[in-house]
Amino acid sequence: CGYVESKPNTEILSDPRVNIHKLTPFPELQLPRAITYVFKIFWWILSLLSIFFSVKKADFLILQNPPGIPTMALCYIYCKIVKAKFVVDWHNYTWSIIGLKSSPNSRIVKISQFIEGFFGRKSDLNFCVTEAMKQDLKERWNIEAIVLYDRPPEKFQQITVEKKHELFQRLATSYPEFSSSDNSTVFTTKTSNGEVKLREDRPGLLISSTSWTADEDFQVLLDALIHYDATAAGDDVKYPKLICVITGKGPQKEMYQEKIAK
Repeated sequence: CGYVESKPNTEILSDPRVNIHKLTPFPELQLPRAITYVFKIFWWILSLLSIFFSVKKADFLILQNPPGIPTMALCYIYCKIVKAKFVVDWHNYTWSIIGLKSSPNSRIVKISQFIEGFFGRKSDLNFCVTEAMKQDLKERWNIEAIVLYDRPPEKFQQITVEKKHELFQRLATSYPEFSSSDNSTVFTTKTSNGEVKLREDRPGLLISSTSWTADEDFQVLLDALIHYDATAAGDDVKYPKLICVITGKGPQKEMYQEKIAK
């Protein structure tokens, strides 16, 4: 199995059946956006071609999209030359991400949309992680996709109340929101005889990861929390308080931290 990416996953690296072929990162250039796009496309063309024709012939080529330009066209051409099956894993659209930095009606967005749709329809198999994406691919480009939901590895198992208590105690040393007392956290409590129980008055725990990028509108969650708060205040039903844990790093993190603080 050959695996091409710029930042390899450490778990994949340890598997003897997988060979990693790193892409050379595009250098930081202080150039106008349009010129940077052109240079970047030629850079990826040369990088991918050097890998495609220096490794053993593939039977299947799976492209995680985006980025779809120029990778989708190159992958399709490579598959035609070596008679491999071309498979696309749809995570998002390249044209919609480009549209976040320029006008959605700009020429580069329209060209990107055409290229992505044209070569996407040339693929032998497509899959995505949601029914909504499957429907959109069908309506937008008449692409038939299979839904393969994300699944955690087997090591992700439900843990005991005792383990939960230990985890929340460790978190409480860095985040006081989890702290309650010496023998208790906001979620768990330890009785005098050493038994650990979930507290009946515990809050709800909401966890979300994010890359804090423009294509991930985290304002949706903030608006939902405001709506939840207003509903809880005006309803006879007792709603639990919430603790939200948001993980990740990215360019818009500080902006959202300011919004959360307000």
